[in-house]
Amino acid sequence: MRVSMQQMHRLNLSSMQMNQANYGKVLQQMSTGKKLNVPSDDPLGAVQSLSLQREQSSLNQYMSNISSLRMSLSRSESSLDNMNNVLYRVRDLTLQGNNGSLTHEDRKGLAAELRVLQDSLVEHVNTKDEKGKYIYSGNEVNTPPVERDANGNWVYQGDLAQRDVPVGEGNWIPGNDTAGAVFFSGGSDIFNELDNWIAVLEDPNLAPGDPAFEAAFNSALGTVDSTMSSIGQTMTELGGRQQAMDLLETAHQDIGMFNQELIGEIENLDYAEASLALATYLTALQATQQSYVKINQLSLFNHL
Repeated sequence: MRVSMQQMHRLNLSSMQMNQANYGKVLQQMSTGKKLNVPSDDPLGAVQSLSLQREQSSLNQYMSNISSLRMSLSRSESSLDNMNNVLYRVRDLTLQGNNGSLTHEDRKGLAAELRVLQDSLVEHVNTKDEKGKYIYSGNEVNTPPVERDANGNWVYQGDLAQRDVPVGEGNWIPGNDTAGAVFFSGGSDIFNELDNWIAVLEDPNLAPGDPAFEAAFNSALGTVDSTMSSIGQTMTELGGRQQAMDLLETAHQDIGMFNQELIGEIENLDYAEASLALATYLTALQATQQSYVKINQLSLFNHL
């Protein structure tokens, strides 16, 4: 089979272009530090890298959600702890109020302090987050959870909704608790109960030993204890959520580090290997160029 001069030109030109393209590709890789700059550099690697990056993006979102949720739950935990401290004092004063040696003026003094504690408790329940939203109103974040109605009774104005936050693949953690569930889920609530107890302490006609006084005392003490129990249970649940978040966060960090290593193996350039390839392509390119020059000089007149 004869190889014509034109075919030799085409073969050398094609070889020269291919080596030049490979040389340019390696130069670009060395300048960026990446062996995968466009999908055509490694189609399979590009697909794998894209999949890992999508997974990493999801992990980053979960980590961000965990960070925000941790701040929110810590705020709630601190607020509940403050409420519990208020109720400890309410309980002490309630027990003191049932002391038969107290005078009416003494009981009025206890009632005055109970009113202050009641206001403090309401203030804690109606606390807001950094965006000015009420944290214990469920989805009614612009409505104070607890206020007096037209009749002067304390009422819960929010709903019982809990907002679940995604913190992992198929993992959701409640991001809030409601004053309705903590304070108003039983037959009586601490706010209206304190109103009744304070009124009894202020009544000059009632004292320890009277059936009406004893009934009010027992009801108040029982409501204080049940409310503290409810707060304690909620704080325990908050601790469980935070522990679950810590475990998930650690798992996300481990997976994220592993993903970054895989992405690096796929995308990052081995400079030693690249330098060898660059030298090889340069040598091949120079050889092809020299051959092309010699072929161009070939002519029958050179042999006459």
